[in-house]
Amino acid sequence: MSERPAPGGRERGRGPAHPEGPLPEGLLDPDPSRLDPGHPLRDEILRRHRAAIEAGERLYEDPSSGLWVMTADALWRRSCCENGCRHCPHLERG
Repeated sequence: MSERPAPGGRERGRGPAHPEGPLPEGLLDPDPSRLDPGHPLRDEILRRHRAAIEAGERLYEDPSSGLWVMTADALWRRSCCENGCRHCPHLERG
């Protein structure tokens, strides 16, 4: 059975997307569609996200669910998987 391309014609998670450079500063904070600006734990989520990036970690623990979340920096180095990642740097931003 072969894997089908993801919506929009891209293949899911295939190869690095941006291996040649660092994540731009403007893509550190998640898009409001992925993390509501009114979320009660937003400040703590952003603090943990930035701390993980500064420490060179690819994941951080979500304070509300206890699940591990990939950082924008880790996602920057791969193609979009179309799974709705909180810190997806591949979203078109207005």
